[in-house]
Amino acid sequence: MENVPHKISESEFWTKFFQSHYFHRDRLNINSKDLFSECAKIDEQDVKNAIDQGIPDPFVDINSFEEDKLLDEDSKTVVSAHNTQKEINQNMIRRFNHHSMMVLQSCSKKKLDNPAEALPNAKKPALMNNCVASNKKNIPSAEPEKDPKKIIIENKIDYEDLRNNSKQNVSSLNLTKVNRYLSGPTPILDTNNVSPEEVVTAVNHLNSAIHHWSPNLPNVLSPNSAIVALGDVLPGGSLMKNMDGTHLKDSVPVEIQTEMKQLYCALSELLRHFWCCFPTTTPQLEEKVLSMQGSLQRFEYAKLQPFQEKLVRNCLQTQLCDHMRSLLLAAYKKFSTWQSRLGR
Repeated sequence: MENVPHKISESEFWTKFFQSHYFHRDRLNINSKDLFSECAKIDEQDVKNAIDQGIPDPFVDINSFEEDKLLDEDSKTVVSAHNTQKEINQNMIRRFNHHSMMVLQSCSKKKLDNPAEALPNAKKPALMNNCVASNKKNIPSAEPEKDPKKIIIENKIDYEDLRNNSKQNVSSLNLTKVNRYLSGPTPILDTNNVSPEEVVTAVNHLNSAIHHWSPNLPNVLSPNSAIVALGDVLPGGSLMKNMDGTHLKDSVPVEIQTEMKQLYCALSELLRHFWCCFPTTTPQLEEKVLSMQGSLQRFEYAKLQPFQEKLVRNCLQTQLCDHMRSLLLAAYKKFSTWQSRLGR
């Protein structure tokens, strides 16, 4: 840019730049008359200096990236890596690496120019070029130096924006009885102490009163009130207006009553085995729950459903099966809740 615009114009400068080897790095032959040949030599010297200095980061091994020889497609013949196409590719990679190196150097220089922004906390070691520069002024000479790898890892997992630097003014708590503090608030006990003899005497009085107690039923409910209450709950009473005056045993045939008793006995036995499985603490109980659930379903479809259809054919009330169905629904609900808790 020093030649612009004294020796060449700006348009001519950019034309030469785009035609130069410095712009087209895929060209191997360097023209000695190229205006930018010196720039390419300076870039190469920068790369060599960086390689000579090395990277002090213990996590990065640049030497392991070198490839002197390559294998062909059959993995049999060893061919040289320094062919024409390989040199072109390496030249491009070196250019990209040089560009990245210059960007990192400019960033590090900017941080050094603004130390307040680069180091908000003076006690925290700084990372420069992926290596740790410890503040030796604040570290006593007697303290041993930390491993660089550990320092790098600590700086990577420590976030300044998540650190709480604000100091909270808190008062210290001095506990005289730690056990009482951990057990929570205790109720205030009565200060009147009762002797053991008084406790024994009170228990004896209570036992004597229980043994000699006799119910006084006439004072609980008068006979007239009892008769009125009994009439209200009988069929035809004020609390049984939807029922007719006939008793159930007079309206249902003896055959239906006998069959209904048998169904109640069978269902009660199945439900007893079902509810005894809870809580299911063993695998055997879990298998029994599944078996009893299937037995209840078979009982409903094989016994209860035909019995209800029989009541309809005989023009009897189907409400006779409502109680048994409610027992089955309660068992089904318990089984569904149990399965949902197991995640099945």
